Amino acid sequence: MCQLIAQRLWLAATMVCACGGQTPDELPPVGQIVLHIDTDAPVPPAPGEREPPDATPWLFDRLRIEVLRGGQIVPGAVSLADRDFAVHRGRFAGGPVSVGLVPPPGDSTLVARVRLFRADHARDGEPAVSATIEATIALPPVTAEGKVDVSVRLRGDDVGAPRGATSPIASEGPLGASQVGGWERPRPRTCPGSPGPGEVCVPGGAFWMGDPDTRGVPALADSHEERLVVMSPFYLDQAEVTVAQLRERWPALAAGGAVAPPSWVGDSDPSQLDAFATYTPGPSAADPTDARAKLPVNGVVWSTARAYCESLGKELPSEAMLEFVASGRGRETRFPWGDDEPSCDDAVFARAGVGLYFAYSGACRDPSTIGRPAEAGSGVRDRVLVRDVAGAREGLVVDLAGNLTEWTRDAWRESTEPPWSAPGYLVDPVADPTGAAGELRAVRGGSWRGALVDLLAGARSARDPAIDNRSMGFRCARRQ
Repeated sequence: MCQLIAQRLWLAATMVCACGGQTPDELPPVGQIVLHIDTDAPVPPAPGEREPPDATPWLFDRLRIEVLRGGQIVPGAVSLADRDFAVHRGRFAGGPVSVGLVPPPGDSTLVARVRLFRADHARDGEPAVSATIEATIALPPVTAEGKVDVSVRLRGDDVGAPRGATSPIASEGPLGASQVGGWERPRPRTCPGSPGPGEVCVPGGAFWMGDPDTRGVPALADSHEERLVVMSPFYLDQAEVTVAQLRERWPALAAGGAVAPPSWVGDSDPSQLDAFATYTPGPSAADPTDARAKLPVNGVVWSTARAYCESLGKELPSEAMLEFVASGRGRETRFPWGDDEPSCDDAVFARAGVGLYFAYSGACRDPSTIGRPAEAGSGVRDRVLVRDVAGAREGLVVDLAGNLTEWTRDAWRESTEPPWSAPGYLVDPVADPTGAAGELRAVRGGSWRGALVDLLAGARSARDPAIDNRSMGFRCARRQ
């Protein structure tokens, strides 16, 4: 009994000391394994630690340790009161985290499974393989007394690809100083050149694409499925393409066979679909000051949107590009402005409810209008300030949540299809950007006639590329 009490006291001390990378000098006469764990992945700052504005966003915050025999957990073999605990940079300040294990003496069939994951993304307490760094380590048998050191480093490059799942890996030897946060992939990287007119540089980095909170929302398909995505730097248009901008390029686009957008016919009859169009070829009796030139252009089919961007040496943005910016570039915000839901003034949405759009929400529509897109940046909070690395350059990107839903380069693919189904993390993913004729295309963002749920940064859905939808618009992106 005294030996058991001493053992438990040592284990408690181990957990307290291990968080700073230290282990006790003396052990009671019971066989022990000290498991040393390090990672190069970014974890949260220590409590009270100030995070610089351009810091690499953290990706993991929970460590789970289990001792297994034949795939089953061995009760009492881990020194922790709970098998998992929160991690942050402070825990690695003195070196790798160390945890005491108490396996039955002489047992050579045991392994330790170590997992690093996001606590708030685990489902029913179980982390998804695709969003976890996992390693399974063969444990040496211990004698009745003494200590055996075992170590493992959880590498960012192994996210979604468990090491040792079928054949346990060996101990990795002394780990030395902690490498926490040393993984290069998630670090913001600046654009190689300068943004053009109306563009902003979006530094590269990594983020969790997908929103677990949307699970069970039928309108959002598989938006809840997560995968880690690494983004190269790119340039993004600050606003959706306007009527005036499309007019300027239209002669060349028309010569190339582009499909013309529908033209506005005035507001007098909301039973006409084109009463909700924004495009006009120029001033008219109904719009003598040409105020519509400033509106984002809607009703543009996917092929015309793509042709417009390509005529400028650009491309339609990918799904990943738009969600990367809208979700805070790794900071996991639900909306471009943060996590709280908007009021009617904060974004352009729920402005339908009359005529052909009677069945759509009109909760935010001015009763003196029939509803339509608004000028860029009309949403008070539907904007993101994008800063380049070290704050060298910055610019606002507006209307990522509302105003018009936007075409992307991607063909529509479920999470069970490439590229989303690929193991590990993804780099600049695009789902078959050419696609088959008529194949559904992925779209992002809510619209003036949409519901609040459509404004979520992680919301994804599909549209027929040949339909000139009055809720659809686009912007362009560019890489160098």
